[in-house]
Amino acid sequence: MADHKARRLNVVFLGHKDSGKSSVLGRLVFDGLSEWDRTRATVDANKVGLDHLKYGIAVSYSTSFTDDVEDISLYPLQLSRSTMMLRELAPVHYLHQHYLAQIVRAHVAVLVISAAVGEFEAGFCREGQTRLSISLAHHLGATPLLVVVTKMDHQSVQYSAARFAEIRQETDSFLSRRLGVDAATVSYVPVSAWHGDNVRSQSASGDQLAWWDGPSLRDLLDGIELGPDLSDLPLRIDVIEVRSFAGIDAQITRGRVLSGTLREGMTLLYAPSMLIGTVRKLIGLCETAGPGVQAEFLVDHEPAHPSKGELCCELSAPDPVCAVRSFTARLVMVRNTHSGSDNLLKVGQVWKVCRPIASQHTACSCRLTKLSASHSLRSGLRVRAEPASAAIRAGEVCMAEFEPLTAFSVEEFAPGSETPLGGISLHPDEPNGMHTTVAVGVVCSVSREDGGLTKPAR
Repeated sequence: MADHKARRLNVVFLGHKDSGKSSVLGRLVFDGLSEWDRTRATVDANKVGLDHLKYGIAVSYSTSFTDDVEDISLYPLQLSRSTMMLRELAPVHYLHQHYLAQIVRAHVAVLVISAAVGEFEAGFCREGQTRLSISLAHHLGATPLLVVVTKMDHQSVQYSAARFAEIRQETDSFLSRRLGVDAATVSYVPVSAWHGDNVRSQSASGDQLAWWDGPSLRDLLDGIELGPDLSDLPLRIDVIEVRSFAGIDAQITRGRVLSGTLREGMTLLYAPSMLIGTVRKLIGLCETAGPGVQAEFLVDHEPAHPSKGELCCELSAPDPVCAVRSFTARLVMVRNTHSGSDNLLKVGQVWKVCRPIASQHTACSCRLTKLSASHSLRSGLRVRAEPASAAIRAGEVCMAEFEPLTAFSVEEFAPGSETPLGGISLHPDEPNGMHTTVAVGVVCSVSREDGGLTKPAR
């Protein structure tokens, strides 16, 4: 098994505007900085007369990374078993492609709720972003869900256990009644980011939180059950480019290793072309390539070579990749600000489907053949019982069935998975249509082609 200390898990912080997301994330990072950086952040905050800004300023001092697809900063939190990459998502962008993609790829979702009187009610009302955040985390597979009730030190709360219980009951009611989520699977923790209570350690305010006997936020993150490491999963490679050269009886394939380990001498199966090739040599690398590596490798010549956008695995894998006849996905409609109006989703339309999200080299034209009842992301209520005769609009979620018009390969999404497999995006099937995203979602089920593996294997 892989060393758990080397694990990298993605964590997204969601919540209503001004709910305290930056303060909670900043406190996690702030207390882990050196004394020099903490002092520097405090001095810089005092220069503008706002001492509470030191936590947000400290985030900029932390070692940050930039995502390989979107320009979103990631802040590392070193735990005993893993390194968690923390991301804060602004609620104004929740229905935009890049931010939905971050939720799909998240291993853990942290929902930040303000306990202050008036702020919780504003976030949990019909127009607030708290319910929207819960719905997005649930429908896009960001599990487990951790709920952080912050601002417990606010003068309207004063560390009240009754206020915490009220917020927990209201949130549990929405999860169970509107989304069908078992409330027992959701973890809660009361914190005060200003004083540091229950953020990285137990309460620092004496007996203020004596009624809480649970773990701190850091301990809660550290106690998350880790699934199999990506290197222990079956091999999956997203083919980005295939090049052939005159006089060489092989092709050079460039692709990103999504899971598993690529080794020299492996026999690979490509889908949906169902071609077979043997890895002769890894170019510029050692004898292996692990998850996240963009590898180039020399593959033995075949009568026909695969094309970009294909998915390949090891031929001897127990559940190999193959072409699909149809697939069903849960889609979240995106609010498109570029076209000036929301795109509508109707049965019979043809869309370009990308796998993973926004990967243009994997785009395939697919016909929408069936729509199930749609629900509102904010309220969780059913909007249309029979959307086959209507249209799905931005801010709604629905189940949609697609039929590829050309050979296409896609796999089911695993909730809480660290691999982007199963995440898809929808784009108009027209010139320059890839610049417009209509929906983002996850694949729930796949209907495989009959005999898709049997014929080429023989």
